[in-house]
Amino acid sequence: MRIIPSTPPPKPWSRTEVKAMIDRARLTPLPHYYESYFSTTNEFGAVVLNCRNVEAQNSAEQITQVTRFGEIWGIDKRSIVGKSRIKFGENRIAHALNAYLSFARDQLGLQAPVTLMAGLTGVQGFEFQHPMNNQVGPHLSNTNCNSPNIMWETTVDDLNVDSRRMLLPFFDMVWDTCGLARSEWFPEEYPQQGPG
Repeated sequence: MRIIPSTPPPKPWSRTEVKAMIDRARLTPLPHYYESYFSTTNEFGAVVLNCRNVEAQNSAEQITQVTRFGEIWGIDKRSIVGKSRIKFGENRIAHALNAYLSFARDQLGLQAPVTLMAGLTGVQGFEFQHPMNNQVGPHLSNTNCNSPNIMWETTVDDLNVDSRRMLLPFFDMVWDTCGLARSEWFPEEYPQQGPG
């Protein structure tokens, strides 16, 4: 996940200023449920990482990065995608986006619009673990992603937006790329369309 301000700050923040904002907001790594995490400065600004996995990480696996120019990056290579599986984590993604937009508004002082990018990379052939739904088919086998990358981008015109509702087209894209229609599982989330 990536949030890009439409207007960068007139003067980039220092790395210590970015770290102070992260600490003040208790911004967490992606995803959001850590009991133990820490922040530190880096060449881009400041980053917050999951304590438990730091020694095992030789790449950016579960982090939130905030740059000196107001960009926010969330990377998760363990809980949303892992072991050749795309896990069903819509609530986790929406919760993280809500935290990022609040941070952008309250700590960075960003104004809408901002650009939001979300996606999964290197997932072709990965098994998609959809939830069970008796109305759709309790014994339907999991499907596989038919694209190497799933990339979605939108403009956020209101930083107080309902994150889950805004991400619905992205969720649809993930399901569609895995050969499923999400609306069949969750028809209540899709407003009824009238004729014509």
